[in-house]
Amino acid sequence: MKRYILCLILVLISINTSFSLPSDSISKPNGVVFSYVGNLPKQIVGLNFFFLRGIYLTLKCTPTTFKFYEKVSSYEAEYIWGDRLIEEKDGWETIGLGLLRQLNNETFVYFGPGLVFRSKYRIYYDEYHILSEDSQYGTRIKKATSINVNAGFLFCLTGEGPQGVYLIVGGNSNPRGVDIGLGLKFR
Repeated sequence: MKRYILCLILVLISINTSFSLPSDSISKPNGVVFSYVGNLPKQIVGLNFFFLRGIYLTLKCTPTTFKFYEKVSSYEAEYIWGDRLIEEKDGWETIGLGLLRQLNNETFVYFGPGLVFRSKYRIYYDEYHILSEDSQYGTRIKKATSINVNAGFLFCLTGEGPQGVYLIVGGNSNPRGVDIGLGLKFR
């Protein structure tokens, strides 16, 4: 419930601020902000594309550090090969598209839905190094798709101009986390 209230507040701030400022006091930016962003702590790799005229695209994932086999089941790993279960991990992939609204000359707010693809993996120890050189491999035991809501702020750190550095601060509903990132503006 808290995440929906936060999203509603961000939208209301955006609408209220845009109507309260005279249109000639805000310079209309042009260009694209390309940023590296992480949804901490679940997704440490992500890219955002903020098209400053009003939309954004976000792509995020959880990198895997183990070799993954689609055709190997947990049953085979444990009962046929006798490999020992080390741990279970979640993998996340997110794609989102939303609206970007300018609040003032240095600040933007963004808000939008997205799709989340979640996979649960079991990581096994391969004593004889048959399936992996580093003796670890993974099997997928579950895959699901759900909805994410992504919202936050884009702050210009270097002032106006054709190029600039931007700070991204936001949040996600699924997987729950905080977006932190840095971006560069290109014309």
